[in-house]
Amino acid sequence: MTEWKRQGWDIDKIIAKTLEWHISSFNPKSFPIPYEWKDKVKNWLLKMGYHFAVSSVSFPQNVKPNDTMEIVLNIENVGVAPSYHRIPLYVKLKSNEEYVFKTDIDITKWMPGKHNNDIYIDIPANIKKGKYSVEISIYDDIVKNVYFSTDAAFADGWYNIAEINISD
Repeated sequence: MTEWKRQGWDIDKIIAKTLEWHISSFNPKSFPIPYEWKDKVKNWLLKMGYHFAVSSVSFPQNVKPNDTMEIVLNIENVGVAPSYHRIPLYVKLKSNEEYVFKTDIDITKWMPGKHNNDIYIDIPANIKKGKYSVEISIYDDIVKNVYFSTDAAFADGWYNIAEINISD
């Protein structure tokens, strides 16, 4: 980047074009960033890649054992690129016991913008009645956790997005 500055290149045009081209990462190697460009480069880095935000969640307040529960999960990719790896989205029902469900959501389809996702969870017949937190996570054996841009409570790689009641 020092050479870019020495050559008189326009950093604003470079940044704009790379964001237009859906840049996911940038590696300037071990060369210093010109001091005058540090804030611009910092903001540039914050926009690169994908940034998934949970916009809203709709779900039933009460479900019964053996029911199929529908969760409508609205995600906004506020970044400039999609994920290029199909990493599974999981839903977990957590109380004293945990039930984890792998969804068929394809996060590579989450281009910049808003996405509505219908998730169907078959509630086990033998689930204990009571209150459960509904949590989501995106991970696989290679990517241990995809972080969401959200205010939702986060623990052990899971985001608490709702609470439901399992009853008769």
